Amino acid sequence: MESNQQPANHQPQIILITGNMAAGKSSVAQSLAERLPKSVHLRGDIFRRMIVNGQAQMALNLSAEAYQQLQLR
Repeated sequence: MESNQQPANHQPQIILITGNMAAGKSSVAQSLAERLPKSVHLRGDIFRRMIVNGQAQMALNLSAEAYQQLQLR
């Protein structure tokens, strides 16, 4: 087996990176994804842009709706 192949019994994994705004989460996630043999880096901002109606403003003081949308994301 080549070193970059996964064993047949390998289970998919999800790595969740969280933290404060501008802490470098996206940079760390991108760097990690580039080092793994099969990976996807899903950015939270992409999900926010997919909201068609009812998007809440993300501001320093979050409304209840904005907080719920962040939790959903």
